[in-house]
Amino acid sequence: MPTTEMPLDVNQQGDVTVVDLFPSSAAKELGTEFIDNLIQLIAEDAPEKLLLNFDYADWSSTPMISGLLEVKERLASTTEMKMCGINADAEHVCRFLNLNSTVFDIYDTVDDAINSFDRE
Repeated sequence: MPTTEMPLDVNQQGDVTVVDLFPSSAAKELGTEFIDNLIQLIAEDAPEKLLLNFDYADWSSTPMISGLLEVKERLASTTEMKMCGINADAEHVCRFLNLNSTVFDIYDTVDDAINSFDRE
């Protein structure tokens, strides 16, 4: 796993790799570098099931949404990615752009998201 100064905490819950993202002015300022580090982090572990948990972070910015689309595209062939804990503004943006359930699988809680992997 790469060493990163980005605010990420990675843990395993069963066969799901959970990445908790934390608020950081560095993440907001670095945008693209943050996404590149996230991709590198995930690519090195190559998880089959990935959950991005935004309970602690805001990602309603355009660069972050664009970056998450890039992450999804790059990992699509090897990793099933889901997200949870997004704030109301980000949820509104996803619905407006028709990203919820068409591009991103978004759940309210970590438990809901992890359980959804088992239902598929």
